[in-house]
Amino acid sequence: MSSSKNSVLTEEYRRNKNFYTSDRILHSYLNRYVSEDDRRFIGSTLVTLGKVAAVTMDSLSMAADQNPPKLKKRDQLGNDINEVEFHPAYWELMDIAARSKMFYLKYHPNKKREFKGSRHRLSFAIGQLYAMSELGQYCPHCMTDGAAYLIEQVSSCRSTRTTTAQTGGQAGRGVIFGGDVFNREIRGFRCWSESNEGRTS
Repeated sequence: MSSSKNSVLTEEYRRNKNFYTSDRILHSYLNRYVSEDDRRFIGSTLVTLGKVAAVTMDSLSMAADQNPPKLKKRDQLGNDINEVEFHPAYWELMDIAARSKMFYLKYHPNKKREFKGSRHRLSFAIGQLYAMSELGQYCPHCMTDGAAYLIEQVSSCRSTRTTTAQTGGQAGRGVIFGGDVFNREIRGFRCWSESNEGRTS
């Protein structure tokens, strides 16, 4: 009796060589929502990152996942160090993210004005390709992006007023899964312009 195989791929399986050139949905999105000039500006970046994400990042992501960060608490003499050591693959993935400039158009003083109507869409396109191979790093990148956006909004305010509200949409999930989001108070701010029309973030 022949042994069963644990294969989920057919013999015709071929590895993708470029996540951008093969992504028809992303192409359709950009063609619909981004101008031709803006697509031309970012095109080479998408092609380059699409290839890196498909060919290079997969093995780096696996290595980083199988070698999680380690806390180096003390040296051999017992002195406190408290340093976190990351696998080299982690830093290579970080370098790829930096070279992609996924948030460059959103916050560079000149570029964010030049691409005012499309900067968020263009940033999303770059992030989409990166996340197809490495979502573990893209998540904190997005959190940093969110913090930067919040700072940008606050810095443009004449004044702010703190507002509070109770958690709502997640309350049910908090009860079911034992989380602590049920009936929690959240704090936000309301930005007041000279016309006294506030916007909440």
